[in-house]
Amino acid sequence: MIQEGLWAASQVSIDNPPKGPATLKDFAEIRTQVHKEGFQLEILAGPAFARLRKRVGLNEEDYQAALGPGNPYLQFISTSKSKASFFLS
Repeated sequence: MIQEGLWAASQVSIDNPPKGPATLKDFAEIRTQVHKEGFQLEILAGPAFARLRKRVGLNEEDYQAALGPGNPYLQFISTSKSKASFFLS
C-alpha cells in the first residue's frame, strides 16, 4: 500500500505541477490521502519537494516510476523502538 500511496502522491505533482517560485504555503502544505483498508498517507510540503526535484533535473514521471507499484523495493525492518520500516528503491 505504501507504493500505491507514493505513486498517487507523485501523480498530484504530475497533474498540477507547481509554477513560479516556492512560497511559504508550499512548505506548509499537508495533504492526507486515504487508500484501501484505511491506509492513510500524509504528504508534507509536496509542492516544495516537486520544485526541488525539478531544480535538480529529476523528471516527475521518472520519480513516480521509481517509487510506484511494480518496481522492486528492498525493505528492511529497523531494530529501533519505533519498529519503523525502511524502503530503498
